[in-house]
Amino acid sequence: SKLLCYKKDKKEISHHVFYELPDFLNENDVLVLNNTKVLPAKFFVENDNGKKIEILLISSVSSDNLMWKAFVKGVPRVRDLPWQVCTADTSLSSLQIKIEIIDNETIKFKSHDDLKFVLEKIGKMPLPPYIKRTGEPESGRVGEGKFDDNDRYQTVFAKEPGAVAAPTASLHFTEELLGKIKNKGVEILCLTLHVGPGTFLPIRTDDVRDHKLMPEKFSIEKEVWERILEHKKNGKRIVACGTTVTRTLEYLGNCHSRLDRESSLIIQSPPNPD
Repeated sequence: SKLLCYKKDKKEISHHVFYELPDFLNENDVLVLNNTKVLPAKFFVENDNGKKIEILLISSVSSDNLMWKAFVKGVPRVRDLPWQVCTADTSLSSLQIKIEIIDNETIKFKSHDDLKFVLEKIGKMPLPPYIKRTGEPESGRVGEGKFDDNDRYQTVFAKEPGAVAAPTASLHFTEELLGKIKNKGVEILCLTLHVGPGTFLPIRTDDVRDHKLMPEKFSIEKEVWERILEHKKNGKRIVACGTTVTRTLEYLGNCHSRLDRESSLIIQSPPNPD
């Protein structure tokens, strides 16, 4: 994985590889990571008429966790039916789940068992559209062993389930690399931003400032945020890993009265001094 370094003071660009990252960090720096975990949020169902649809869960919007915002491809006329599972696993393909397809943005599970079945049994990892295949267990080979998209499309520090896309800048970290960074005297802190499908959507406005980013839920522990503010006050470098961490910290910096809410912030460019 490649790593580009831009030195602002000299306006110089140099090219490296990601495992050289510790060389660019200093003792007493603070590295902030996003510990969100990707849900196996994509699944396929069909009704008795053979109508097949693809559903991508986005976020729960009800207190009982049964109603979800979703992308639904091919909304059928008859919305409230038992839906038969579409899967290559023949032991599961005859099973049914009960969901109400309210519209192409909202679905409702009839029971928590149906939701659990999707997330544990038939849900697939929502791989980015530029990966031209469906997320599958044992989908290829690394060396002599098979690899699993459920593991590969996660960061090594993924902890809090809720994202439908990985914070991709963090996919390059390994436990070994994190160990080297810690041994150098860098403090590692985590926040959570559940990456939404807006990360896949193209910008269709002529002016990028008119583009609206879909809101994404975030949270940060009070002690972590206070520690970041204290380090900033003391002149330490706060290194944000990726755009998800950057925009969350910017949002908190602008309005930090609540440490768990939704952010729709696009990273802001500093004003031109001229």
